[in-house]
Formats: sequence, C-alpha cells, structure tokens
Amino acid sequence: MELSGWIFMTIAVFYFPLFVWLSFTYIESTKEPKRRPIYYGFLLSFCIFNILNNTLLKLNSSYGFSIIASFIVLFSVFMLLAVMRDKKVIEEY
Repeated sequence: MELSGWIFMTIAVFYFPLFVWLSFTYIESTKEPKRRPIYYGFLLSFCIFNILNNTLLKLNSSYGFSIIASFIVLFSVFMLLAVMRDKKVIEEY
C-alpha cells in the first residue's frame, strides 16, 4: 500500500470513533426532537445516493467515495456545532 493509502486508513480509523460519539450525542439531545429525523434523513440520503450511483450515474468509485466522504465531514461539522451549542461551549447567535 502506498503512503497515501496508509494516511487515509489512519485518518479513517481515528475519525470513526469521533463520528460515532458525535452521532449519539447529536441524536440523544432532549431539547431538539427534530434531530433524530434529520440524522435518519442524512443516512437515507447516503443509501439513495449509492443506489442512484450504482444504477443511473455509474460514477467512478473514487468520485462516489469522495462525495460521500465530503458529505460526512460537512454533516459532522454541523453536528459538532449543534452539540457545542447544547453544551454551551459556543454562544447561540
């Protein structure tokens, strides 16, 4: 495996526990009952994108993977901001 592969695997291994913790913390908030459907919609959008990619779009695997990875990172930033707002780390605007 090349160096870029090892770098990617290291980032993926260390990012996965953070994503799982962030997901559970985001969903478990009792103040915002709409978060669970938002998170399920996020997961459903991946399933729909994967089905469309395999049947209609026929994108190269690396393109599809980079699109999914960017969605995960962007949604993680969104969840992190929501969790930080709940814990009063950042002020609400």
